[in-house]
This record gives sequence, structure tokens and C-alpha cells, in this order.
Amino acid sequence: MYDPEVKVSFNAMSSESNVMSEKDKWKENRWMVAFKTGVKDGTVEKFCLEAEGIGTTTSRFGGTCTKIVAGKTALGGSFAVFEPHSWEDLERVRENMKHVVSYIERDMLAVSEASAAVAQSLPSSELYWGLDRVDQNQLPLDRWFRSHQTGKGVHIYVLDSGVRASHNEFRGRIRDGIDFVDDDDDPADEYGHGTHISGIAAGKTFGVAKEALIHPVRVLGPDGAGAWSGIIRGIGWVLENHQQPAIATLSLGGSRSHSVNSAVEALVDANITVVVASGNSDADSCMFSPASVTDVITVGSTNKRDERSSFSNWGKCVDIFAPGEKIASAWYRSDEDRMTSSGTSMSCPYVVGAAALFLETNPESTPAEVLDALLDGATKNIIQKDTIKDSPNYLLNVAKVQCTEVEDCVMSSWSAWSSCPERTCGDRERFRSRSVWRHPQCGGEECGSLVEKESCEAGPTCPEGAQATQEITGEFPYMWNKITFTPSYDNAYNVCVSKMAQFVDSPSKLRDDGAEQMLLNRKERRQVDLQEHGLPSFLFYGKEYTKFWVGADGFVTFDSKDDGTTLAGSIGTHFKHARISALFTNLEPNLDNHGQVFWNALPSRSDAERLVITWHRLKDSCSWRFCSGSNTFQITMHFRGARKGHVDVSYGEVSHPNRPVVVGLSSGNDDPQTVYPIDFGELNGECESSSGQDTSDTVPHATNG
Repeated sequence: MYDPEVKVSFNAMSSESNVMSEKDKWKENRWMVAFKTGVKDGTVEKFCLEAEGIGTTTSRFGGTCTKIVAGKTALGGSFAVFEPHSWEDLERVRENMKHVVSYIERDMLAVSEASAAVAQSLPSSELYWGLDRVDQNQLPLDRWFRSHQTGKGVHIYVLDSGVRASHNEFRGRIRDGIDFVDDDDDPADEYGHGTHISGIAAGKTFGVAKEALIHPVRVLGPDGAGAWSGIIRGIGWVLENHQQPAIATLSLGGSRSHSVNSAVEALVDANITVVVASGNSDADSCMFSPASVTDVITVGSTNKRDERSSFSNWGKCVDIFAPGEKIASAWYRSDEDRMTSSGTSMSCPYVVGAAALFLETNPESTPAEVLDALLDGATKNIIQKDTIKDSPNYLLNVAKVQCTEVEDCVMSSWSAWSSCPERTCGDRERFRSRSVWRHPQCGGEECGSLVEKESCEAGPTCPEGAQATQEITGEFPYMWNKITFTPSYDNAYNVCVSKMAQFVDSPSKLRDDGAEQMLLNRKERRQVDLQEHGLPSFLFYGKEYTKFWVGADGFVTFDSKDDGTTLAGSIGTHFKHARISALFTNLEPNLDNHGQVFWNALPSRSDAERLVITWHRLKDSCSWRFCSGSNTFQITMHFRGARKGHVDVSYGEVSHPNRPVVVGLSSGNDDPQTVYPIDFGELNGECESSSGQDTSDTVPHATNG
């Protein structure tokens, strides 16, 4: 609803299209009354006094001014945050004040554009994948980030939840800022979001522009939310106090707001490059502020596969994409704190950092010229087209943004060919490799392949039905059964199933005999370092492993900590890593003391022949009131003797989760598209057990790696 002279905006949007729909009800009766440029501050004060009935007996409207922002603001003139007594009072303001009021708009809530964060350490470079991705054209990642510039001398204004100024990532580079949440000069972060995105933009470890200067402008509170009026005040402060060359970043968003968009446009008019998050609603970004502002740089999110993230907003208002899933950066609880998070909030600061690299050597450039440079340097048409909807297909690449001269790729010589494998069945190959010494810059010649392979003489024929992995979607068929995996080649295991009356190693006795407890929560993994415990390495698919990770969701991985357990029960996730899956599904360990996970080395640490990992009475379904189901199972890994490399997976009581379950082995080198799982129950023959007492109805079967 708009008056020809006084605009009134209601910002009504459906819940399907707007992530903010519930929070938009935050202050339904709170309005920003924007006065025309040139209106004196005394007029604004008089309006508020009249509304409250102070100094007059003929008040034309009633209400309360909760805040007056006087003088020149990001909206041009003064504005008041006004709460009318009734809808009629708001209408009277519109009618009686239209000679001095530009428009009236509801003061909505904005939130940070990040999903729930998960605390993690940084044991591998996989957590740096976003920084790795933004300096090269194509996958695979090369585990390097290269930059000619550092953003030195560029000022980044972070309108967010504040920044932990003493954090090691920024030490010595935090400049003046302000806090519009507590109304003071200490924009300390009480939520983490502002510290996290500052680390991505300009952190010394995680950041793109490692010497840029950071100005924290706190407009979001300890819950990651803030009123549009406070954000507009923050924008106004940047307008009044910025130093050039300047970038303002807003990794936040809410319903489309005329006031907010006008304020952000004022930043651009002041030659400040503005970079914003597109939003996390999987919706048209043009429906949100500040993503809908024409002259800002609006950033969408991609994943490790160069696909648009499922949560990322899209559409014609998006300018460019950058990595935004499981991004590691600084956190606010200590000076060394780190966190991973996902969202377009994480994509946005990568582009901020790239803009800072460009402005270091081009400090007089306009916001439009910065955008042109980013788009010229971006990798075109690399994002999978069926995922971007109506968005431009540009993926950030800082290598070309900072061009000084054309440089071709420089690579090492090829290594010698590897030996042909001798202990594998089926097709055999040998390999040689080389590394990249210098990546191409500014359109230089691209690097060639890093690995070449050629066929060797084939090994023995692998048994039919080679993948010993089963996906179970109905009733679990292996209660009080043991599945034994016996290595026959470096890439193949014989498999058999045998019935058992009880566990060979009683879970209760193991627990009482000094088991190593693992306090695992959902989605958590805990490392077991065999050498630290004086234990030998474990042979798995022809490789000796000295450490592994135990997953709460019924599995063990050998090659990495595994960041993919949110897809528990998925065949594709199972084959992603070198893995033993015993009951790979979503389980509920240690929730209100339901269930335990522990391990024992037997018969003793000094002469251990096997290691037993036990998942004891884990629940598989929990509501806010109670948990249900009970699952007890074991993985036994044999270190020495005739059974070296054998794996036993034993099941006691298993409930029937209403979700898929995966059981089996993976070498981590398999393509899930070529995997055809078998049904262990269809095998026939005999299976020899370690005790020599178990017999089965199955014959040996093999699995390839």
C-alpha cells in the first residue's frame, strides 16, 4: 500500500518463500518513520512529543518513539522508530505528517545467513577446501592457495555480530568500529558469526585478503538477529566514518525492505563496494534485502562438487557464486577458537576478500569496476547448470582478479611408473604422477593431467558378485549372526555369515573389564591411535593403518575423519571412504545416557591379537520425550596370526530403524555408480570361525576394492 506522497510498506511474504516469516512477527507494531531530507531535528522531536501527548492537549495521533536517529542518515534524513497505539494512529501519522515524511515502513528483523554451526578441529586440509577452490579454474583441488596481493591498505566494514578483536587471525588489523546493539564503542562478538566471516575474508590462516583492515560494526545481537533500524544506523556510521578504499559486507538478510535497500544504495553512491549474501531460503534472491539491491555484489553458495548449495538463494539478483558449505574459520570463544559453518554468509566473505585483493592495486576503482573485475576473472559455466536455476554461471576465481602478467602453468617431471600390483584380482594398473609448481595466472596455459595410468597383465578372476555390501531397508535379518570378512587379495575379501548363540566377547564383560569408553554424540567421530596404545597396525585392503575413527552411526573409517555421516545409510556415503559399516544408520548414542560405545584390545594390550569395538544398546529413534529401540553389535579387527586382517561383524539385539541401513566394507576407491550390493542371506556353504565352533549356511564370497 503506497500513498502518492507517503509510502507505507508492509513486507508481507509467505512462509514458503521467506525464511524470515516467523521472525518477521518480532515487532509487528514497530515502524520506521523516515523524514524528508532537510527536515529539522526539532520537527522529529516535536512529532515524538505529540505522539506521547507531551506539551499538547490536541494530539493528532498516539504512540511511542523508541529511538530517534537524527541528522544525515543512510536514509537521507532523520528517522524515528515508532510504535503507534493503534492502526488508526499510524494512518493519522500518514495523513497529518505527509508534508515532512518520505515513507513509513515496518521495522523487520534481519538474521545472519548461516546454518547451524558444528564445532570441529582442523586435522586435514579438507576443511580449507573453500580457500583452495577460489584460486583455480577446475577440480580437483590442489591443496594450495596462491595470491599476489594481500589486501593491504583496504578497509573492510563488517556489519554483523561484532568481531573478537584479540583473535590470532586478526591481531593488529582491527580498526575502529561501533556497537549498535549495546550502543557503545566495543563491538565484541557474542554470537560468533561476525568473527567467522571476518576470518574468511581476511584471516591470516583462513582468509583471502590476509593483510586487509577490519572494522567491526555490530548490528546483530547474541542470537544472530537485529532490527532493520539498527542495521540502517550501522550503514549510516560507515557512510560517515569510512576510509577508502572501502568494502562493506552484510552476510545477513530478511524480507525485502525499501529502507534497507535505500541505505545500502547510499553506500554504493559513496564509492563503497558492497558485498552481500544471497540468502539461505532456496528462493529468488530478488525477494530479499539487501540481496535485491541492483548495484551490490550478491553472492550465492556452492559445494565441493561445484553445485549450487541446496539452501542457496538464486536468480537474476545473484552476481557470482563462491564456496559456502562446511567452511572453517575463526570463532569467538577464545583467541584460537575455530568453527565450521555453512551458508551464503560463508560464500560472501570469499568475494569480499577477492574485492580487497583487487582494490589493493586499484584503489580508485568504483563498485561497478570491482564487480566487472570479479566477473572477468571468474570461472564461467563450471557450476552444474541443472542446479543454478535462473542464476548467472560465475564461480569466484581470485587468480585472474589480481592479474599483473600472464603466467603459464609450470609442472614437475613425471615420476617413475609404479610397480604392477601382484596381490590383486581382476584388472591391474600402474601409475605415474607429477605435481604443479606454479598455477597459470591471467589466462596463461592450463596445467595438464597430474596422474597417468596404464594397464598391466590382469590378475586372477575375482569371484562373482564382488562387492560385499548390503543395503537393508526392511527388517534387519542378521540378529545373532556374525558376518566374517577374510582377505583373499589386496582388493578382495571372502565373506560368510554364521549363526551365533552369544557374542564371543561379551559386551557387558568387556565394559566391566576396563574398556576404553567413547563419549560419542550424534554425528561425532572419535580417533583411535593404535601406536599410542602400543598396538600393531591393522591390514585393510592391502594397506597398514595405524589409526582409525569410530563413528557414532555404526561404522569405522580408516583414511580420514569422514565429514559425510549426515547421509548415514546411503550407499554413496558408505563407499566414500575406506570403511567398515556394521550398522551404518542414524543412531542415538549417549543421549540422556542411552547406550555406549567402547573398545577393548584382547587378550591384553601387550600381546593383543584383536581389537573389539562395541556399540552397546544404542537407541535409533528419539523424540523430545523419550528414545526407543535398542542396538548392540561389534566390529572385531584381527592384528596378528592366521587371522590377520580378518574382520568380524557380530550382531545381538537389533531393532528395526525406519531408515536404510548399510552393512559391509569399502576400500574408499569405489565408484558408487558401479556398485551392485549383494544379499548376504542368499549365500550358501560353510564358514570357519575363530573359535572353530560356529558353522553357517554360507560359502565364501568376495568383495573387490
